[in-house]
Amino acid sequence: MRHHLADDPWYTIVGGSSPPDGPKGGSLGAHDQAQWESRVDGPVENEEEDRVLTPAAEPVLTIGVPVYNGERFLADALESLLAQDFTDFRLIVSDNASTDTTGQIAASFAARDPRVSVVTHEVNIGGPGNFTSLVALATTPFFKWAAADDLCAPTFVSRCMQALDEHPEAVLAYPRTVLIDEHGTPIADYDDQLHTVDPDPVVRIRHYALRRGLSNPAFAVIRTEPLRRTSLMQPKVSSDITMLAELILQGGFVNVDEPLFYRRKVSTSAGLGTLNRTQLQHWYRPGSRPSLVSPMLRASWDIERSIARSDLPPAARLRVGAAYAAARTERRLRTRASLARRRIRTRLQPHTAP
Repeated sequence: MRHHLADDPWYTIVGGSSPPDGPKGGSLGAHDQAQWESRVDGPVENEEEDRVLTPAAEPVLTIGVPVYNGERFLADALESLLAQDFTDFRLIVSDNASTDTTGQIAASFAARDPRVSVVTHEVNIGGPGNFTSLVALATTPFFKWAAADDLCAPTFVSRCMQALDEHPEAVLAYPRTVLIDEHGTPIADYDDQLHTVDPDPVVRIRHYALRRGLSNPAFAVIRTEPLRRTSLMQPKVSSDITMLAELILQGGFVNVDEPLFYRRKVSTSAGLGTLNRTQLQHWYRPGSRPSLVSPMLRASWDIERSIARSDLPPAARLRVGAAYAAARTERRLRTRASLARRRIRTRLQPHTAP
């Protein structure tokens, strides 16, 4: 059963020739108002969900949608992106040699809205390769990845852009996450707890090492230049953990304290699904075998190398490296203590007779 955006309580149709309302019905912020006024060619054609929007001559944001065989949810994902009340963006769908109707769905959106374009890979270049190829196509100062099975509330982009306007020292802005099932039904709220704009990279890397979880900020609005200075998504499991660490070394993460990101949990998802190690490795690098090194250990090694190779002064690199190692050890000890307490509670529970 396909999930319809119009059935969601947060979904609204935004359009017309006058500026949309800002978050929660308020007026637009200065940045959003300026971006709306900078649009060219006047009003839009307003015909409900099929209206055509005229893109700005020089968009400030690129939204990249990497997809492989995503026919089930792609249309809903694109609808939610085109319903953003911040309209100054181009949207690129990168079809990774899909064998279903993904290409036709993407093409129909490109025909309907001039902001949308489609890139098709003739062979499967792997999930990370598809993600990274979109960054290479971006010519805008801001970038956002959007998965082909997730949904974004209409104010996702505008609220994140506003947060980045208010925090020029930050490299990305992300909202709170709601995990949803295949039908779009909410499962749980998720707080990444990664907000930090501290000027000291020692504080930022420690904060990240202790609190990183589902890596939802990988789908944030990100400043493009800092993103390009990372290793991006690599063909190995958990490379998003390394990429986010490389970003936080360069600046702060800003949390928009509103649930605006709806991340779908389905069995075929690389991040939240039930793929085994072989299937997961195939998503990252088709035809390769799983590494004998655990993904978390490899990510930690990669982060340590990234710190050593960063543009920080030598003394700062030493301090950041030491802080990361200490935080990693602290996190491991906390995890072990939590597991031990859980086992003790389980043993103390009274057993009932069958």
